[in-house]
Amino acid sequence: MPICNVFKSVSSKLSVINRSLYSNNKKLLNCGKYNNSVARSIYNSSSNVRFTKDHLWIRSENSQLVIGITDYLQNQLGDIVYVQLPDVGVLIKHNNELLAIESAKAATGLSSPFNGEVIETNELIESKPSVINKDCYGQGWLLKLKVEDYEEKNFLILDKYNKYTNDSS
Repeated sequence: MPICNVFKSVSSKLSVINRSLYSNNKKLLNCGKYNNSVARSIYNSSSNVRFTKDHLWIRSENSQLVIGITDYLQNQLGDIVYVQLPDVGVLIKHNNELLAIESAKAATGLSSPFNGEVIETNELIESKPSVINKDCYGQGWLLKLKVEDYEEKNFLILDKYNKYTNDSS
């Protein structure tokens, strides 16, 4: 077999493998329809949900904010094994660490997008952090903050967040 034909054969097989890897990576990263539909369900049930570029979701309830991590981030991290939440009563400063998460793949700290006081933490998360992987927008919420400087307009709506995650992956 001439060398030219060998290269064509190998090139063709690599192209098929490459397409398969790309497709599998999109599924693994949870990009596209699944990610958007999960986020859309929480967004549709509560139009006051906003997102940060650090992959936190924020829902305004009365004079407090409920905060969690997005489906996109929990999927990137994989199986979450530990979450370090601040103590109730702690004052959090803008851009200071808000919480830390450890997973089978990585450990990361997330900064606070505003100043606030921790008024409640999700005790379920401390004993069973894997709940975040199953229900990050429901039972997997992380903490509640009382803030003075929150303005929805400073955060992403769902469509802009989805565009941001699709552009950055």
